[in-house]
Amino acid sequence: MIRELACALLLFAGVVHASSVVCNLNHRCVYYHLCVDGFINTDGSGIIDPRTPEPVPDSVPYARCEKIGTVCCRHPDNPDGPDEVVDATCPFHHRCVSNQLCIDGVINTSGVGLIDVRVNENLDCTNPDYASSPAVCCRKPYPAESCPETNTCVPRGQCNGETSDPKGTYIDCFLDDGKTEVGVCCDPLGVRETCSSDGSLECVAKDQCIGKIPLHENGDDVECYVNSEVTGVCCRQPLETCPEAFVCLPDVLCKGEILDETGASVPYHLAGSSEQCLLSGSDPPTGICCTNPIEEPELPPASDGCGIRHDGYGLDTRIKNTDYQAGFGEFPWQSIIFFTNFTFKCGGSLISDQWLLTAAHCVSGFEPGDFQVRLGEWKVNSYDEPGQYYDIGVESITIHPDFNNGNLHNDIAVIKLVAPVHFTYHINTVCLPESGQVFPAGERCFAIGWGKDAFEGQYQVILKKVDLPLVEHKTCQEQLGAARLGYYFVLDKSFLCAGGEDGKDACTGDGGGPLSCLDPNTGRYVLAGITAWGLGCGVKDVPGVYVDVQVFRDWIDGIVGETVQTHGSYGRK
Repeated sequence: MIRELACALLLFAGVVHASSVVCNLNHRCVYYHLCVDGFINTDGSGIIDPRTPEPVPDSVPYARCEKIGTVCCRHPDNPDGPDEVVDATCPFHHRCVSNQLCIDGVINTSGVGLIDVRVNENLDCTNPDYASSPAVCCRKPYPAESCPETNTCVPRGQCNGETSDPKGTYIDCFLDDGKTEVGVCCDPLGVRETCSSDGSLECVAKDQCIGKIPLHENGDDVECYVNSEVTGVCCRQPLETCPEAFVCLPDVLCKGEILDETGASVPYHLAGSSEQCLLSGSDPPTGICCTNPIEEPELPPASDGCGIRHDGYGLDTRIKNTDYQAGFGEFPWQSIIFFTNFTFKCGGSLISDQWLLTAAHCVSGFEPGDFQVRLGEWKVNSYDEPGQYYDIGVESITIHPDFNNGNLHNDIAVIKLVAPVHFTYHINTVCLPESGQVFPAGERCFAIGWGKDAFEGQYQVILKKVDLPLVEHKTCQEQLGAARLGYYFVLDKSFLCAGGEDGKDACTGDGGGPLSCLDPNTGRYVLAGITAWGLGCGVKDVPGVYVDVQVFRDWIDGIVGETVQTHGSYGRK
């Protein structure tokens, strides 16, 4: 099986970002829904942090910050201060400023001698704040400390090679050790003395390269000197032997992780460029370094009915779990909703062999064909699991008709899979609550997911669980109001709350996932909540907010239709 999600989660926090920028003194980086008419909203309405990172819509007219979903927004304390709004369309090392601040192509920081000069006409950036003074992309006043590999620092105007910056501009650099003269980083098209500083590329005659020949952006070979008289090409020769735990296999036989050119172990279909190795007696003579999965052990059979939590297959129960790590198959209803390019989107809960529940804000605005669902996942960066996950397509998405994307009221959606799934030890359902079934305040329930361990923390590679106390509705409303939302904040009846303990919470990336509570009458776990939003993560006396599933039981029944109900949930047909 392909381990696409490992790299997808590495991309989770950054790859989907727009071009990153830095906000000026009068602006702050805030989530785009907090920026109203160009100013940070401070009235307490709608100031929530959805548990899934949402890209800024194309219609939002403000410059994007580095963190996904954030924009540069003017601070309300300085409504008339000077502007230097950073435009996401400017190239690397450039900022969008008034043309009066751009002197000889460099941002003037002295405040004197401002002249009206337009530079780089083709790099003009559009900003409504500069209606009377056109804005231009202007180089920041500091050069790069060093050039990228194979680049050299040459005087401006003397580079006839390739650009160093993928956006099409040169990277500025210092020409001298005293850092007084500035040039540009240049990758010349001429013959190189050496191919790479780390020895990963070797200069050989072209017919002697059995590996990969790097190319310039224009498609030409990268030439080099084999000796003082012979010109060859830079070549990445294959490894004679693969590192420990890897074997050299033909490309078509690899089913597991492969070694890429950076030395990292990545899923086969996510590798941009793999490290080649020598295959004796083969044509072609090269393969890839691959580690195939070990033969799967025989797992216990699937549990009978919904809501059965396992102790964690294969774990040594004598070792105290101190980092909230869930065991393999411990919560078999946990699912992952991701885009068809294997980029993680949010969590979900399996409620029958063909239906899932998730948060509406996770899937709103998308079509069924945009998603895949993964069941039975546990450790996303490894093949070392007792059982394999199962990927399946989405047939339909039904969002609650009263869902409000601004305040996340009625934040629930039902997903139908393209076909029924086969239940196993680590793929099974959670029970649904009956309409009106309310768990008492103080009851401890489990929030589950691969989200961050803190609001500015790291995404997890092993499924995490955190036990949280349920919080009474009125108490939660008061605590959220005191934390940020104000005295007049009203917590909608479609929500329930859990948490408020220091360092323990669901967080970014956990959105759509389950809040599971043990029903003492049946001994089975019930989907009490769906992770929705919060104010930061893991803050004392600030509970997280979840969709109250029992409120929507009749609506869910109407969508799913007639199925056999078992222990308050949908069982096998």
